[in-house]
Amino acid sequence: VFTNLEKYDLHIDSIIRLDAEIFPENDSNKTLLIIKRMKPEKVFIGELNNNSQDILLENLKNRKSGKILQHGMLTDLKSFNSFGHFLAKNESEYMATSTGLEPLKFKDIVKNVLGYNDFSETEGDFNYLFLPSNYNHKAVLSSQNFKLKAENYLQIFVDPEIALADYMARFYNTPLGKKIRESLSVGSVLPRITKKQLNESDIYLPDLDSQIELVRVDSLITELITRAESYKLKLWNSPLNLTDIQ
Repeated sequence: VFTNLEKYDLHIDSIIRLDAEIFPENDSNKTLLIIKRMKPEKVFIGELNNNSQDILLENLKNRKSGKILQHGMLTDLKSFNSFGHFLAKNESEYMATSTGLEPLKFKDIVKNVLGYNDFSETEGDFNYLFLPSNYNHKAVLSSQNFKLKAENYLQIFVDPEIALADYMARFYNTPLGKKIRESLSVGSVLPRITKKQLNESDIYLPDLDSQIELVRVDSLITELITRAESYKLKLWNSPLNLTDIQ
Protein backbone atom coordinates (compact mmCIF):
# COMPACT_ATOMS: atom_id res chain seq x y z
CA VAL A 1 0.00 0.00 0.00
CA PHE A 2 2.70 2.49 1.01
CA THR A 3 4.75 1.75 -2.10
CA ASN A 4 1.81 2.57 -4.37
CA LEU A 5 0.61 5.74 -2.63
CA GLU A 6 2.74 8.10 -4.72
CA LYS A 7 1.41 6.58 -7.95
CA TYR A 8 -1.90 8.18 -7.03
CA ASP A 9 -0.34 11.44 -5.85
CA LEU A 10 -0.90 10.55 -2.20
CA HIS A 11 1.73 11.16 0.48
CA ILE A 12 2.14 10.39 4.18
CA ASP A 13 1.94 13.73 5.97
CA SER A 14 1.83 12.64 9.63
CA ILE A 15 2.21 9.49 11.73
CA ILE A 16 0.63 9.52 15.20
CA ARG A 17 0.87 6.66 17.68
CA LEU A 18 -2.41 6.16 19.57
CA ASP A 19 -1.70 5.42 23.21
CA ALA A 20 -3.65 2.62 24.91
CA GLU A 21 -5.06 5.08 27.48
CA ILE A 22 -6.84 6.93 24.66
CA PHE A 23 -8.22 3.77 23.07
CA PRO A 24 -8.39 1.20 25.90
CA GLU A 25 -10.19 -1.34 23.74
CA ASN A 26 -7.14 -1.52 21.46
CA ASP A 27 -3.52 -2.29 22.12
CA SER A 28 -0.77 0.34 22.07
CA ASN A 29 0.35 -0.53 18.54
CA LYS A 30 -2.39 1.40 16.76
CA THR A 31 -1.23 4.21 14.51
CA LEU A 32 -3.04 7.08 12.85
CA LEU A 33 -1.77 8.10 9.39
CA ILE A 34 -2.67 11.42 7.83
CA ILE A 35 -2.48 11.21 4.04
CA LYS A 36 -2.44 14.30 1.79
CA ARG A 37 -1.98 15.08 -1.87
CA MET A 38 0.80 17.58 -1.19
CA LYS A 39 4.12 15.89 -0.42
CA PRO A 40 5.66 17.33 2.79
CA GLU A 41 9.37 18.08 3.13
CA LYS A 42 9.33 16.26 6.47
CA VAL A 43 6.89 13.84 8.08
CA PHE A 44 5.34 14.89 11.39
CA ILE A 45 5.38 12.18 14.08
CA GLY A 46 4.04 12.16 17.64
CA GLU A 47 2.00 10.29 20.23
CA LEU A 48 -1.60 10.98 21.19
CA ASN A 49 -2.12 10.46 24.92
CA ASN A 50 -4.06 12.17 27.71
CA ASN A 51 -1.24 14.62 28.37
CA SER A 52 -0.35 15.49 24.78
CA GLN A 53 -3.66 16.17 23.01
CA ASP A 54 -3.70 19.97 22.97
CA ILE A 55 0.00 20.63 22.40
CA LEU A 56 0.26 17.81 19.85
CA LEU A 57 -2.60 19.26 17.81
CA GLU A 58 -1.05 22.74 17.98
CA ASN A 59 2.33 21.46 16.82
CA LEU A 60 0.67 19.39 14.08
CA LYS A 61 -1.13 22.47 12.75
CA ASN A 62 2.03 24.56 12.83
CA ARG A 63 4.30 21.73 11.61
CA LYS A 64 6.82 22.26 14.39
CA SER A 65 8.64 20.01 16.84
CA GLY A 66 7.71 19.91 20.50
CA LYS A 67 10.01 19.84 23.52
CA ILE A 68 9.58 16.08 23.80
CA LEU A 69 9.08 13.51 21.06
CA GLN A 70 5.52 12.71 22.16
CA HIS A 71 4.54 16.33 21.42
CA GLY A 72 5.70 16.04 17.83
CA MET A 73 8.80 16.03 15.69
CA LEU A 74 9.63 16.47 12.02
CA THR A 75 11.73 13.72 10.44
CA ASP A 76 12.51 11.98 7.15
CA LEU A 77 10.13 9.16 6.30
CA LYS A 78 13.04 6.93 5.21
CA SER A 79 14.55 7.08 8.71
CA PHE A 80 11.27 6.17 10.39
CA ASN A 81 10.37 2.60 11.30
CA SER A 82 7.85 3.02 14.12
CA PHE A 83 7.25 5.54 16.88
CA GLY A 84 8.56 3.14 19.52
CA HIS A 85 11.70 2.53 17.45
CA PHE A 86 12.22 6.27 16.98
CA LEU A 87 11.62 7.01 20.68
CA ALA A 88 14.08 4.34 21.81
CA LYS A 89 16.74 5.69 19.42
CA ASN A 90 16.36 9.21 20.82
CA GLU A 91 16.47 7.91 24.40
CA SER A 92 19.60 5.84 23.71
CA GLU A 93 21.40 8.84 22.22
CA TYR A 94 20.48 10.90 25.28
CA MET A 95 21.64 8.16 27.67
CA ALA A 96 24.91 7.81 25.74
CA THR A 97 25.91 11.41 26.50
CA SER A 98 26.62 10.45 30.13
CA THR A 99 29.31 7.96 29.01
CA GLY A 100 31.44 10.69 27.47
CA LEU A 101 32.26 8.29 24.63
CA GLU A 102 31.97 8.93 20.91
CA PRO A 103 29.77 6.51 18.97
CA LEU A 104 31.35 3.88 16.74
CA LYS A 105 29.56 2.12 13.92
CA PHE A 106 28.86 -1.52 14.66
CA LYS A 107 29.96 -2.56 11.16
CA ASP A 108 33.40 -0.97 11.72
CA ILE A 109 34.28 -3.14 14.72
CA VAL A 110 32.67 -6.43 13.73
CA LYS A 111 34.19 -9.04 11.40
CA ASN A 112 31.17 -11.26 10.83
CA VAL A 113 27.55 -11.80 11.88
CA LEU A 114 26.15 -15.33 11.57
CA GLY A 115 22.64 -16.76 11.73
CA TYR A 116 21.98 -19.90 13.77
CA ASN A 117 22.53 -22.25 10.82
CA ASP A 118 26.14 -21.06 10.57
CA PHE A 119 27.10 -20.87 14.26
CA SER A 120 30.69 -21.89 14.91
CA GLU A 121 32.25 -22.55 18.33
CA THR A 122 35.34 -24.57 17.43
CA GLU A 123 38.68 -24.30 19.23
CA GLY A 124 39.85 -21.86 16.57
CA ASP A 125 36.94 -19.48 17.10
CA PHE A 126 37.36 -16.66 19.59
CA ASN A 127 36.18 -13.16 20.50
CA TYR A 128 32.51 -13.64 19.72
CA LEU A 129 29.18 -13.16 21.47
CA PHE A 130 25.59 -14.17 20.89
CA LEU A 131 22.98 -11.41 20.70
CA PRO A 132 19.30 -12.37 21.10
CA SER A 133 16.74 -10.88 18.74
CA ASN A 134 14.58 -9.94 21.73
CA TYR A 135 16.14 -7.00 23.58
CA ASN A 136 14.68 -8.16 26.92
CA HIS A 137 17.01 -11.18 26.92
CA LYS A 138 20.72 -11.13 27.73
CA ALA A 139 23.64 -11.25 25.33
CA VAL A 140 25.86 -14.24 26.16
CA LEU A 141 29.30 -15.58 25.27
CA SER A 142 28.35 -19.22 24.71
CA SER A 143 25.46 -21.16 23.23
CA GLN A 144 25.46 -23.12 26.50
CA ASN A 145 23.87 -20.05 28.12
CA PHE A 146 20.99 -19.66 25.67
CA LYS A 147 17.62 -18.93 27.29
CA LEU A 148 15.85 -18.94 23.92
CA LYS A 149 15.96 -21.24 20.91
CA ALA A 150 19.12 -20.93 18.79
CA GLU A 151 17.24 -19.31 15.89
CA ASN A 152 16.61 -16.30 18.14
CA TYR A 153 20.31 -15.41 18.32
CA LEU A 154 22.96 -13.89 16.08
CA GLN A 155 26.63 -14.83 16.53
CA ILE A 156 28.84 -11.77 16.33
CA PHE A 157 32.61 -12.04 15.71
CA VAL A 158 34.38 -8.91 16.92
CA ASP A 159 37.64 -7.43 15.63
CA PRO A 160 40.10 -8.29 18.47
CA GLU A 161 42.19 -5.20 17.77
CA ILE A 162 39.25 -2.89 18.52
CA ALA A 163 36.84 -4.59 20.88
CA LEU A 164 36.53 -7.35 23.44
CA ALA A 165 33.52 -9.61 22.96
CA ASP A 166 33.10 -9.96 26.73
CA TYR A 167 32.87 -6.17 27.03
CA MET A 168 30.35 -5.92 24.20
CA ALA A 169 28.14 -8.61 25.74
CA ARG A 170 28.15 -6.79 29.08
CA PHE A 171 27.52 -3.47 27.32
CA TYR A 172 24.46 -4.82 25.49
CA ASN A 173 23.06 -5.95 28.85
CA THR A 174 23.28 -2.46 30.39
CA PRO A 175 20.28 -0.06 30.29
CA LEU A 176 21.96 1.84 27.44
CA GLY A 177 22.78 -1.34 25.53
CA LYS A 178 19.22 -2.64 25.91
CA LYS A 179 17.80 0.69 24.77
CA ILE A 180 20.00 0.59 21.65
CA ARG A 181 18.79 -2.96 20.96
CA GLU A 182 15.18 -1.83 21.46
CA SER A 183 15.71 0.94 18.90
CA LEU A 184 16.84 -1.67 16.37
CA SER A 185 13.86 -4.01 16.81
CA VAL A 186 11.55 -4.37 13.82
CA GLY A 187 7.97 -5.63 14.11
CA SER A 188 5.24 -5.03 16.67
CA VAL A 189 4.11 -8.55 17.59
CA LEU A 190 7.51 -10.28 17.81
CA PRO A 191 10.17 -7.53 17.55
CA ARG A 192 13.42 -8.79 16.07
CA ILE A 193 16.83 -7.29 15.37
CA THR A 194 17.95 -7.70 11.77
CA LYS A 195 21.53 -7.80 10.50
CA LYS A 196 20.91 -4.68 8.42
CA GLN A 197 19.66 -2.67 11.41
CA LEU A 198 22.54 -3.94 13.54
CA ASN A 199 25.23 -2.98 10.99
CA GLU A 200 24.03 0.62 10.87
CA SER A 201 23.74 0.96 14.65
CA ASP A 202 26.05 2.78 17.05
CA ILE A 203 27.99 1.31 19.95
CA TYR A 204 30.02 3.10 22.61
CA LEU A 205 33.45 1.68 23.47
CA PRO A 206 36.54 2.99 25.25
CA ASP A 207 39.98 1.84 24.07
CA LEU A 208 40.79 -1.88 24.21
CA ASP A 209 42.93 -1.68 27.38
CA SER A 210 40.12 0.14 29.19
CA GLN A 211 37.63 -2.48 28.03
CA ILE A 212 39.79 -5.25 29.52
CA GLU A 213 40.09 -3.38 32.82
CA LEU A 214 36.36 -2.58 32.91
CA VAL A 215 35.50 -6.26 32.47
CA ARG A 216 37.94 -7.16 35.29
CA VAL A 217 36.45 -4.61 37.69
CA ASP A 218 32.89 -5.59 36.72
CA SER A 219 33.70 -9.24 37.48
CA LEU A 220 35.20 -8.23 40.83
CA ILE A 221 32.09 -6.24 41.77
CA THR A 222 29.88 -9.19 40.80
CA GLU A 223 31.98 -11.49 43.00
CA LEU A 224 31.74 -9.07 45.94
CA ILE A 225 27.96 -8.81 45.52
CA THR A 226 27.64 -12.60 45.46
CA ARG A 227 29.77 -12.96 48.61
CA ALA A 228 27.84 -10.21 50.40
CA GLU A 229 24.50 -11.85 49.56
CA SER A 230 25.85 -15.16 50.87
CA TYR A 231 26.91 -13.53 54.14
CA LYS A 232 23.53 -11.84 54.48
CA LEU A 233 21.78 -15.19 54.06
CA LYS A 234 24.05 -16.80 56.67
CA LEU A 235 23.44 -13.87 59.03
CA TRP A 236 19.70 -14.49 59.18
CA ASN A 237 19.91 -18.28 58.98
CA SER A 238 22.52 -18.49 61.77
CA PRO A 239 22.13 -15.39 64.00
CA LEU A 240 24.26 -16.96 66.73
CA ASN A 241 27.24 -16.87 64.34
CA LEU A 242 27.12 -13.08 64.14
CA THR A 243 30.72 -12.63 65.29
CA ASP A 244 32.09 -15.06 62.70
CA ILE A 245 30.08 -13.41 59.93
CA GLN A 246 31.31 -9.96 61.00
